Amino acid sequence: MIYVDYLDRSETTATMPTVCMHCSEPTCALVCPADAIKTTEDGVVLSALKPRCLDCRNCVNACPFGVPKYNTEMHLQMKCDMCFDRTSEGLKPMCASVCPTSAIAFGKYEDIVPLAADKTG
Repeated sequence: MIYVDYLDRSETTATMPTVCMHCSEPTCALVCPADAIKTTEDGVVLSALKPRCLDCRNCVNACPFGVPKYNTEMHLQMKCDMCFDRTSEGLKPMCASVCPTSAIAFGKYEDIVPLAADKTG
């Protein structure tokens, strides 16, 4: 779940994607009184677990990047979890698999950096 924010809608159509930083010490998880936000061994910060989420929205308010969004219909915090259902099976996240320009890549840091260097020069 990548959210697109408009920078100055009255002046331009410019946008900026807002994605989860998957922090090593995620504030969203630290402030959750129900321990509903888990981090995987690989460092992926997951969306809130529905059975545990109390709808308190502490995570939404605490994130310094404004990433978690509250889905009022589902009564649940949601954010990018790197398509954990896919990546845990060895597949790329959906955004990386459908990006027509390959601007979104997924993999290990040491495998991605050479790709960026190839494109810049």
